[in-house]
Amino acid sequence: VEQYAPPSVLVNEEFDIVHLSENAGRYLHFAGGEPSNNLLKVLHPDLQLALRGALFAAKSENRMTKVPDVRVQLEGQERFVTITVHTVNTPDSDPLRGFLLVLFEEYTFPIGEEAQETSKERHQREMHSSEGVVHRLEEELERTKERLRSTIEQY
Repeated sequence: VEQYAPPSVLVNEEFDIVHLSENAGRYLHFAGGEPSNNLLKVLHPDLQLALRGALFAAKSENRMTKVPDVRVQLEGQERFVTITVHTVNTPDSDPLRGFLLVLFEEYTFPIGEEAQETSKERHQREMHSSEGVVHRLEEELERTKERLRSTIEQY
């Protein structure tokens, strides 16, 4: 399954990592100091805000949560990652009750864009069109507002 499924992380109710798929390490960043197995502390900085909101929304509402097109720099290249958080729904007596499965699906361009268009071509097109710039900023603002709403609900 790990060979064909997207990279994933299984966390407990405190967001401590219980299991990593083989390629999930790509999205983690371990810094110096005391080691931690808490996903929110070791996650790539570009993904932290989006995942924090998705984890708390999934946990509080007990439903699948998806955050599309999170921009991240991986190995010197701009990538877009869709983060999906699934709740593990099992009987109350099951030790996995309350666990969350985090999936990372990576793309070189936002999912909403045409597949043939490269990131560089998209960037050039948007820079030449003020409408494209405004539209992109509005989309980013909406994603930021959604993340803020999730964070506010968390607290």
